Amino acid sequence: MIKVYDKFDDHLQTLWRNIEKESICTPFQTFSWCRALWDCVISQSKGNSLFVIYSEDEKTRVSLLMPLFVDESGTLRFIGDGHSDIGDAIISGDGSRHYLFNDVSRFILSQRQIRNVVFQKMPPSSETLSFLGVLFKGSILYRDHAYSWINLSKSAKLPFGYEHLRSRERKQFNAMIRRYADVSLAVSSHSRGQSFPIGDIVEMRDFMVARRWRKPAYLSSEITSFLNRCYDEDRLDVYFLEQNGQKKSVSLILRHGGFACSYLMLYRDKEYNAVLNAHIIDSLSAEGVGVYNFGVGAYDYKLKKFRPELSCTCCLRYSKSRFRRFCDYLMMIVRFVRQG
Repeated sequence: MIKVYDKFDDHLQTLWRNIEKESICTPFQTFSWCRALWDCVISQSKGNSLFVIYSEDEKTRVSLLMPLFVDESGTLRFIGDGHSDIGDAIISGDGSRHYLFNDVSRFILSQRQIRNVVFQKMPPSSETLSFLGVLFKGSILYRDHAYSWINLSKSAKLPFGYEHLRSRERKQFNAMIRRYADVSLAVSSHSRGQSFPIGDIVEMRDFMVARRWRKPAYLSSEITSFLNRCYDEDRLDVYFLEQNGQKKSVSLILRHGGFACSYLMLYRDKEYNAVLNAHIIDSLSAEGVGVYNFGVGAYDYKLKKFRPELSCTCCLRYSKSRFRRFCDYLMMIVRFVRQG
């Protein structure tokens, strides 16, 4: 059984949220995230059409939901692939996935409005990547982005409780904390009855744009509206690092279950980023959060200070025409050139 949803109705919401509860997914596959991103950003561009696929194997009772849309060029994509850190399907239930993905792959290939498929930022453990990479004959898969995370030790302040850090690194970490002993962490969240601190975020954005650290179009009105909605739905918290009454850096943290992800970070000086992350990790570990994801980008300050777990996402491209397949290979080469 395969069903496609071309709008966010109540039935889809109920179905989606039930699968969320029964599966393991990041904030980027949740109904709240995808719905807000669709309403505030993606649907604002002409030619985009919602194409959420739901399928269920009646024998094994395994369910699959793919948060997708078709853009104006006929490309099937994950919702928010340009604004999310992870792209993937949501799967619930035990049992073989073979027939499920086999039916979904045939269905996608049979749709005339779909000219090609571009699934970005899929983790290497993704079953969607594994199955469709084989079932879409002629598809190409390649390294996409790098990301990192740390498994939190409950109530253990950095660097204590993180035994993977070497003694020299612990000393350097302690020295950094002492150097910034006058900073403090301030948290803004909807659950605490606070409004979205859009003024502080925009002020820091303008500071970075003025110094050409970000492009003028960074954090557009559509994106800030989207972030505001995620905040109001209690999916996003804002963490500030303050020093002498001035906000030095800010991180927007996405939450889902025991998973937290640094989505955006703005700053007056890069030197505050590691300090802010340390304070965030301490705060989250005290709350019992199990995983803190640093987000896309394997920056040196993350790797050298925290020594996190590392992985990379993958991109799957498939096109129905030979010309488009040639373009897929060009895009793969461009990606490799950009990565150096």
